Amino acid sequence: MAVELSSQLLVSNTLSGLVYGLMLGALASGLTLIWGVMKVVNLSHGYLVVTGMLTSVIFYKYILNVSPTLSPALAFVIGALVGIAFYYSSLHLIIGKAETMTLKIEMSSLMSTFGFGILILGIITFAVNRGWILSNEGLSGWTLSIHGKTYLEVAGTHLEYTKLLGAGLGVVLVLVTELFLRKTVWGLAIRAVAEDSRAVALTGYDPVKVKLLTTIISTIMALIAGALYAIYLSSGISVGLESQIAPLSFVIVVLGGLGSLIGTLIGGLIIGLTYNITLALTGHSEISLSVAFAILLIILIVRPKGLFGR
Repeated sequence: MAVELSSQLLVSNTLSGLVYGLMLGALASGLTLIWGVMKVVNLSHGYLVVTGMLTSVIFYKYILNVSPTLSPALAFVIGALVGIAFYYSSLHLIIGKAETMTLKIEMSSLMSTFGFGILILGIITFAVNRGWILSNEGLSGWTLSIHGKTYLEVAGTHLEYTKLLGAGLGVVLVLVTELFLRKTVWGLAIRAVAEDSRAVALTGYDPVKVKLLTTIISTIMALIAGALYAIYLSSGISVGLESQIAPLSFVIVVLGGLGSLIGTLIGGLIIGLTYNITLALTGHSEISLSVAFAILLIILIVRPKGLFGR
């Protein structure tokens, strides 16, 4: 049922939408890296994010009672291992030696990443069925408070510290990766492979190693973003969240421009604001998602490469 937004409600949903948008941008950042550099449409991205979320929950509740604020460090280590397994099991034989991405190679990598995602889903489902983890688990019992308050009040709006922490660290994740790509030699090699892998080989760098590094970094980003999303949500973490994360991530990446991390953050802000305000007006998440896709279509008509695509 549609509702009329008061000025206070509009401010509240705008602020909440901005925070949510930054979180969405962080969630999509790993996808834009592997898609923009290697031209691989990673259909396992949503499952990798959920893996990062469950990493935070499992270490906090079942293994070491690790604070969720330390979960990004754990996600970094696990993400590196998963990234290596992901590349050699799903991508190396398809794109490792490929100098140009043909339609056949793109379709093969598409199906291969989908298969890897199904493998992750199978492992998670097995763990749920065995009772090792719950199907709808969260960081219940954990809160972040400052001076006895669990929220920051801005313009009469209560912004939970957990959401601010998750979104804030997500922005840091994107900016650190952007600096790595811009200021380091290997970052330059990654950007060069996106342009011409044959030319990279002539400079003495192995394109295969660069592609492996890109896969590892994008996987690490997906798992860290998932761990931060667990902090953002605090509760209600479900193994079915990939069905919401994946389509929004694809919209944000295409909207911002393939390979542009800053564009991904801006795209996340646009979608977050639109999604939150539409949800407040209509009360239906399906309509909000449809509006997000409508914005994508409009942007692509005006600027086919996305806002920051080159």
